[in-house]
Amino acid sequence: MLYQTVVTVCCCLIAVNLQSCDARTCSRRVRYRIYERVSVRRSRQQRYTTRCELFGWKRCSRYRATYSTGYETDYSYTSYTSYYCCNGWRGGGCSQPI
Repeated sequence: MLYQTVVTVCCCLIAVNLQSCDARTCSRRVRYRIYERVSVRRSRQQRYTTRCELFGWKRCSRYRATYSTGYETDYSYTSYTSYYCCNGWRGGGCSQPI
């Protein structure tokens, strides 16, 4: 799933693949979610019985930790800057008025 949050900002940065950085060149921040599968080690208590008391005549319950590996989906957000020609401009370097 891809979520995008787009914010339009007039360019005051040096634009990649655009010749000038002025009112003709605009940029926007595109934010999206990255999914990652991560392994998680889980522990739980396991009950078992053993012989106890004198001569092992009685059964007693004991507990031990057991471990298993599970997987969870983790996500984080990242963004990049997208450059484009502002309204009224087009072409390479946004040099041609519409």
